[in-house]
Amino acid sequence: WQDGPDVFAFGSDKTQEIFKKGGLSPVVGENAQYVKDNNTDAAVVASTFAGKLYSYPYTGDNGYFLMYNKKYFKGEDAEKYKSVEGIFEVCEKNNKKFGYPLSTAYYGAGALYTFGADYSITFKKDGSTDKVEADFDSQKGIDAGKIFLTIMNSAYWEDTNNVAPGVGNDLVASIEGSWNVAKFSEQMGNDFGCAKMPTITIAGHEATTIGSMLGYKLMGVNGTIQDADKLALAHDFAKFMTSPKVQEERFDALSVGPTAKSVVSLQKVQDTPHIKALADQGPYARTVTVVPANIWKAPATFAESVKNKEINESNLAEAMKTLNDSIKASK
Repeated sequence: WQDGPDVFAFGSDKTQEIFKKGGLSPVVGENAQYVKDNNTDAAVVASTFAGKLYSYPYTGDNGYFLMYNKKYFKGEDAEKYKSVEGIFEVCEKNNKKFGYPLSTAYYGAGALYTFGADYSITFKKDGSTDKVEADFDSQKGIDAGKIFLTIMNSAYWEDTNNVAPGVGNDLVASIEGSWNVAKFSEQMGNDFGCAKMPTITIAGHEATTIGSMLGYKLMGVNGTIQDADKLALAHDFAKFMTSPKVQEERFDALSVGPTAKSVVSLQKVQDTPHIKALADQGPYARTVTVVPANIWKAPATFAESVKNKEINESNLAEAMKTLNDSIKASK
């Protein structure tokens, strides 16, 4: 990193990799307090590694949620987009489908957190992974596995995304990433609708919002800078580029989701449909920070087995143990 930029932007899942190469200067003192005072709690978590703050957050919208075609959700069906069961009713009524790419890792992994199952990582001094703990083989994880069975075994489910619902396809709704909002809203016009992830009712639980993943964009300062004055200036620049003022200007220009609390609360931000959907999903979204290496592979393998009818209620617990063991074995 000696030849790297003094200040740089990166995704919240890259922190460990950059730290191990000496590329991150810790955010301390008044700068750390500034980050904590001005940004959402989840954004601060995304900027933290091994208990210490190492970056300045500036966007928190790398996530996904429900996008639906309003022409199918009107009259007595107007509110049915809010639940998987309601969406399937609309699908049945119109002979259509619900798109949800559960076999794609980023989407499938999010569903695993729905009932509280999770992982935790401890680190060595050099930043490498020491140990991964996980409880996806608990009842919480098994119940999350039932989400896959319930949705993927439906005649109205389609393993697809990146297509605007109802525009040249048989979808009434689909789970889509924020990166598709501009294109889909243009294609769908007044029929474009979006909301947080739908709820699902699994035996033993009330209707529960399906979990998701939410990534952040961060700004870091090169940890190899030796000159104290240069290092201080680099931190000042990173702080300015992620300040509420610049975050608001970035929102105005690009409609990206801010992390500064004062900007998040602005009416123009709250009135932006996809930002509201992300905010509503926030309590149910797992912040993407350092992830076990197999957190993507294991859910994708599990979902593919469900899709191929190799997993059912009778062997679900065994399948979740296999998934959990794979995640715990990550380094």
